Amino acid sequence: MHRFSLIVAVLLAAVSTQAMITPVPLDERTEGATQIVYARLDYKRVYSAGSGQQLYTLYIFDVQAYLKSPGGQTQVAIIADGGQLGNRLQIFTPASYFT
Repeated sequence: MHRFSLIVAVLLAAVSTQAMITPVPLDERTEGATQIVYARLDYKRVYSAGSGQQLYTLYIFDVQAYLKSPGGQTQVAIIADGGQLGNRLQIFTPASYFT
């Protein structure tokens, strides 16, 4: 009986330490943004930096329209953690996916 109690206690402790991802409502995300654009993915490149262990993906978007705070840029760039380079794959959670 003690063995069963110990296993249950360890399992409950493991479950309680897991993180929970909660979606942020769109209103909250847009409220804090300085600009919001509608854009089309133009270019994507995966590269390694530093010691070569970490992968990054560069995304370049062509701006189609400004939805909040108009600006003059015709392109927007985003660098995200992870990517696939040859036979190496790094995925981070939460991840960014653009197509």
